[in-house]
Amino acid sequence: MKILKALVALVGAVATWFATMSPELTGAAVLAAAAVFWLPNSKESEYAKTWVVAFVLGAGVLIPSLADGFQSADVWPVIVTVLTAGGVLLVPGPRTAAFKALRNPPSRYADGLD
Repeated sequence: MKILKALVALVGAVATWFATMSPELTGAAVLAAAAVFWLPNSKESEYAKTWVVAFVLGAGVLIPSLADGFQSADVWPVIVTVLTAGGVLLVPGPRTAAFKALRNPPSRYADGLD
């Protein structure tokens, strides 16, 4: 189910297009989503996946806005970047207890009573 994190990153890439209309930044966001998909599923790479998205989108959004001076038009791309990186972090990966609880819910017959 590692596709969930990549799907969140891909949704963030689409939102990046609507927020910036920049083909370069959107392409970088799609590549970041591909990197999220290709990174292996382990406890350490869950954080690495978040950092990949945060670094790529953050650099793509913040560097141009700081070079030109931060304006009100730069608010939505920053919000999209933060929500995308946060979404990649918060979606449970297959190694976490939250994902295992979703996959194997407790039985309603666990107490032995029918």
